[in-house]
Amino acid sequence: MTRLLFLVAFMATCVFSGFGQVVTRMVLPGQTDARISTFNTDSHYVYYNASVVHKNKLLVHLPGSYGAPKRSRFFGALAADLGYHSIGLAYPNAPTVASFCNTSADSQCYEKVRREIIEGVDYSTVITIDSIECAFNRLRKILNYLDSIYPSENWGQYLDFAGNVVFNKIIFSGHSQGGGHAALIAKYYNVDRALCFSSPKDYSGYFGKPAFWLSSGIWQTPPNQIFAFNHTLDGYPEQLEILDSLGLGALGAPVNVDSISTPYRNTRQLITNYPVPPGDEHGSTIQDYNTPFVSGVPVFLPVWNYMLTGPVTTGSSSIIKLPTAGILVSPNPASGFIQLYLPSPGFFVKVYTLAGQKVFERHLLEKTYIFNLDGLAPGLYVVNACAEDQLYTATFLRE
Repeated sequence: MTRLLFLVAFMATCVFSGFGQVVTRMVLPGQTDARISTFNTDSHYVYYNASVVHKNKLLVHLPGSYGAPKRSRFFGALAADLGYHSIGLAYPNAPTVASFCNTSADSQCYEKVRREIIEGVDYSTVITIDSIECAFNRLRKILNYLDSIYPSENWGQYLDFAGNVVFNKIIFSGHSQGGGHAALIAKYYNVDRALCFSSPKDYSGYFGKPAFWLSSGIWQTPPNQIFAFNHTLDGYPEQLEILDSLGLGALGAPVNVDSISTPYRNTRQLITNYPVPPGDEHGSTIQDYNTPFVSGVPVFLPVWNYMLTGPVTTGSSSIIKLPTAGILVSPNPASGFIQLYLPSPGFFVKVYTLAGQKVFERHLLEKTYIFNLDGLAPGLYVVNACAEDQLYTATFLRE
């Protein structure tokens, strides 16, 4: 924690120094499209800093259920200070998605409801969001509005000549329901990255497992471009299952940001158990009134910075190369079995395909383990071995 507080103080000097030059604008959705009539009492929040070098990328932050963009102003302003165009989007976010889908016998309920909220297409029978009220129309309209009012700021670069969103220039982030939307957008659209705060939370009580959409279909955005930050007192056991379904487990074990400094071993799973008032755990990862502060600076500022700016790659090179000393896989390549050699007993071992599907998971009480490869398709596999603050990874080829 000492290292974290030192870094927070450093970031306060290096990052917050420009916040005074961030212009914040509030725009009601109805100002951008007179046909928008619902969820029109909370404003979009727009952040722009003319004094920094611009990345020509847009952050779109989606608040959680019953939430409003004004609840995450520190995060929106940080993005602008880092050179992003930044928008907190007001969209139809009540009631919760889980209220429709937790007990539903429709295995695609979560996906259908989310897509209707986002795209305004009639996917679901339990919710009605049309093409005017949906999140994407609101995004297109606020971009058009900003480009017409502030042409020198170049908001129009995020729309093509036909007025469609240029997804590969956009980071979608969100808290709770909004974080689930960010992940689902990443499934169907090739986005720059998706940032999930206290989310996704799509777990089916009816089926007793994470929602089907998390682990199915062909994803347009690779899992290495998806980051998740969660509090360990916020439904964490189910959260781990959800993130495994999402394929993030193959990219590194969860890293506790309270004790390990940025870049957090380049993991995509960030966690905290920072003490906050009871009930604030869910909002603590991103919301202004719930996140902890030290000397007026958000404790998780380095985490937000990492999620916004940490490097990502594509294709097979997306596998994060962590230290391999202390773990050995032999023989490699292999056809019948492999033997794992670990530095000590007590490691938690998981094996994944390159697509992020988990094929093996066990807590090993010995230093060596023989793993039978029967049933595994030929291809490259990733081995993750973690214990407390140790994490090792290796790959092997199944012939």
